[in-house]
Amino acid sequence: MDTDTKFKVFLGVWGFAGLVFFLLFKFNVDPEVRRQRIKQLNVIAPILMGLFLFWISGELRVLGVAIPLLALISYFNLHIMRVCQKCGALVQGRGPTFRVPNFCSRCGHPFEKESSEGISKPFVAAVIGFYVLLFTYGYSKKDSLFVSPRKSVEDFCASVEVGSEVVLLRPQRLSRMASSGKDSDGIYETSTFYDLGYACDVYSRNGKVFSKSLRQAPY
Repeated sequence: MDTDTKFKVFLGVWGFAGLVFFLLFKFNVDPEVRRQRIKQLNVIAPILMGLFLFWISGELRVLGVAIPLLALISYFNLHIMRVCQKCGALVQGRGPTFRVPNFCSRCGHPFEKESSEGISKPFVAAVIGFYVLLFTYGYSKKDSLFVSPRKSVEDFCASVEVGSEVVLLRPQRLSRMASSGKDSDGIYETSTFYDLGYACDVYSRNGKVFSKSLRQAPY
């Protein structure tokens, strides 16, 4: 299954899951049930997203960024989303620290004190600093999980030799798709190795590479 088809499957499943959750949340106004739905959403959604990212990309390095980021989003959501104990309304934090209001915006019912603390400023600063350091370190290392996609494709394309066997080309970090065409010399195969906007097209005939080209790609 190619990347475009996988992405369409992802959109369909994600949209269906979102619709199911919306209906379950919309038509059940019991505060306790809604609180449980919020917790379930913040556990199931990140897991589903992570699995789809890995399935679509086929790259473990994607999870190196996705897992901590998705976990962070879930943590934020669980701390800034509150369900009113009286009317069941969903209230979310606002502002730089996502501070939750002291009362329900729909009925005015006061929240408990511990529900209004939001996310502390030091924690927000620490998270931002962590990701700045993570990506700075990642891009400074050639063999890092976060190596530049363009660099990965360029290095691979430079290593491909005319006359080599195409079946031996198995780069670990690049996705691959195949197609065929025909020119004056007959039928040839095109193996496209790509990663996040960059691609190397390797042309072969009878299993032997006769040409290659590096280009930007829409996938």
